[in-house]
Amino acid sequence: MGRSTSYTIAYDSGSTCVDLCRVLFGGDGSYYVTAPFHPANRALAGIYTVNYAAKADMISLTEGVELATLDDDERRLKVAHHVDGFLQFSGEGIRSGRDSAGNPNGIGLLSWPLNNPTSGPSFQLLFSDAIACGRPARGRRGTVVFAERDIEHMRRDLPGLTIVGYYLPARWREFVYRSSSGAYWVNLVHPNGQALKRLRVVLASVDAGYAGLIGLEAMPHSLEGLSDGPRSVGR
Repeated sequence: MGRSTSYTIAYDSGSTCVDLCRVLFGGDGSYYVTAPFHPANRALAGIYTVNYAAKADMISLTEGVELATLDDDERRLKVAHHVDGFLQFSGEGIRSGRDSAGNPNGIGLLSWPLNNPTSGPSFQLLFSDAIACGRPARGRRGTVVFAERDIEHMRRDLPGLTIVGYYLPARWREFVYRSSSGAYWVNLVHPNGQALKRLRVVLASVDAGYAGLIGLEAMPHSLEGLSDGPRSVGR
């Protein structure tokens, strides 16, 4: 089993910097995404089929295939994407895993294997208010900071923030380059605009079972908060 690695994703508004979420790679190359810094101690997890061609609310509880509500006071809720493609939520109060035949149980499904990823985004986190959804940044080693000054030209009337992750297989390491600050980056060609999309890179350990990488970007988003506080949504 190879070495695991972890990264903290932070947002800097210009006056305040907060930690928002974490991206981790297991020793076998599986990746995990969690938001342990959110102030709320409860979460709702579910499986939904999304029709992107239809304009609809982001979440309709009546359409959930499988739902679970949990007390997340120890902040253990996370989504895991395993090497063979098994994708699951895990945390206290969530039923997930596989049955004796290897089929998904509860909040889990079979997605693409890490050696043959999708050509689009792999996961997305949306925050109605990034500052309210985070915790004062601690400057941990391995922290990736997205600054408001780099995205404010897209802001307009979009008050929220989204973090989008693109999983890339190990062979993509040859396209990763390092900036003068020491940060790793990779460029993807956007299929619609035919322009380069510059992504900040986090890497699995070179001795992991499968040494893939994830490209990250931050953008403004229009997710609205709830009346009783800020919210974050993962997809």
